[in-house]
Amino acid sequence: MAHERIDILTEVAVAATPPHGALSMLFKVDTDDDHSWPPADWEALWVRPESDGQAYRILSIPLLVFGIAVDDLVLGTSGPEGNVVFDRKVESGGHSTIRIFIDHQAEEDILSFRIAAIIDEVEAAGCVVRRTGWDLIVAVDIPTLDAYEHVYDDCLIPRGEAGELTVESACMTFDT
Repeated sequence: MAHERIDILTEVAVAATPPHGALSMLFKVDTDDDHSWPPADWEALWVRPESDGQAYRILSIPLLVFGIAVDDLVLGTSGPEGNVVFDRKVESGGHSTIRIFIDHQAEEDILSFRIAAIIDEVEAAGCVVRRTGWDLIVAVDIPTLDAYEHVYDDCLIPRGEAGELTVESACMTFDT
């Protein structure tokens, strides 16, 4: 599937009503050498300022950024046009982030069924998912080691062995 290059992936920050007290923070996305993947240079995530006024708690599941997960504590700086720009992570919140790339070689009705089944299984394990409209990628927030083990053992390993998907670890906090 061809992708149009975009400057900032803002689907979370624009498509959803922000959580109470949340701000949009920009994260620089690592791209390949010819900048063809991923299709954005920046990703916007919801964050909530901490009481000290300097740190922010991650509220959104990163779709393109590595090393960040929901509930992490990060620092940001003021950027152009009043944006808050990610500076660095200061504390893990204990969650992990993975990305599921769904094999797109199947027919449309099979793909729709497969995606729905994967999302149902992942959510049944206590995880939360994020998708975009531009590709067959599901970003997953995994809150606990039990959820991680359930998702991998019962959903991802069998489906991966069947050739239905591949998995990318974007931010792992669990010792497995």
